[in-house]
Amino acid sequence: MLWLRICKKSNFRKNTDNRVPSFLLEYANMAKRQTLLVLLELLWWTVTVIVVVASQYPIHKAMHVWPYEVWNIVFIVVLITMARYTFLLKHTFLARQQVIKTVLILLMFPL
Repeated sequence: MLWLRICKKSNFRKNTDNRVPSFLLEYANMAKRQTLLVLLELLWWTVTVIVVVASQYPIHKAMHVWPYEVWNIVFIVVLITMARYTFLLKHTFLARQQVIKTVLILLMFPL
């Protein structure tokens, strides 16, 4: 009975299944969103690795010793990551983290 009084007094959103409080449904949706964002991030890092290997393999095959190989890999990773965060920021895990977004924006300006 106490649970019924609490539910009547609180501002739960209406849902189709009256047995489950809406804050639990919101938590489940948030967990699904976080899982999808992590999978999307892993997909982008996989694409980044594929691009790095595809661009560096012919160079590495032709020149076994190349002094700029590490720098080239770093620049490719930074290019893809920053482009992704610039144009697809609302679809990343950083969408609601204002401090990190500010730092990323400031890092885009050359020193």
